Amino acid sequence: MDKRFQVFVSSTYEDLREERAVVISALLQMDCFPAGMELFPASDQDSWSLIKSVIDDSDYYLVILGGRYGSVSESAGRGYTHLEYEYALFKGKPTMALVHTNPRSLPGEKIEQNDEGRRRFDGFRAELRQKNCRHWSSLSELTAGVFSGLLHLKKTRPAVGWIRSTDSGGEQLKDELLSVRRELEAAKLALQELRWHDPPPDSEKLARGRERTEIAVAYLDQYCTSNAVGPR
Repeated sequence: MDKRFQVFVSSTYEDLREERAVVISALLQMDCFPAGMELFPASDQDSWSLIKSVIDDSDYYLVILGGRYGSVSESAGRGYTHLEYEYALFKGKPTMALVHTNPRSLPGEKIEQNDEGRRRFDGFRAELRQKNCRHWSSLSELTAGVFSGLLHLKKTRPAVGWIRSTDSGGEQLKDELLSVRRELEAAKLALQELRWHDPPPDSEKLARGRERTEIAVAYLDQYCTSNAVGPR
């Protein structure tokens, strides 16, 4: 069966708009469903709950790292992209990191401007490079990294994915459900009809459940004499 997979795309946003577009295009070429927060409308849920629910529904997790660590959550003390990555690992999602080869070569607005930001960035970058990682320094290398990395994940960490209803016998399943529903309706009607009838006479005298009762049994033995009262 032809499966399609949902891939959550995580990254800082403003500095990687073009890179995200390239990655999403590559995923679509591989018949995958890209999922990212910019693809979803505003929700009544708080943003972190929504992010976790989308990651939960995804088959794979992909993170793009350029030269910025990104905004930091005051409560967690880590960047939102970092939190998404940690949550994906916690949920056991197969992950893939696309890490820039030389982030210091990026323009000034695309790298961290202070020591604390660079410290956080370097720690996160080192963490990503310990697992399934592809390096890139151009959009073409980024595209190649998506193809090779995702193919590797599909082979080593096969996921459930999504299947067209027609491929999974959807019409047959629909017919079977309709048949079961008809049988259930017929059984309900039969039960209702039985309830309308009065119970048999003296049925209240019958034993019920674990109640004890006595039964008298009489039979004729062909070897008995005419004066015999019972069996010999």
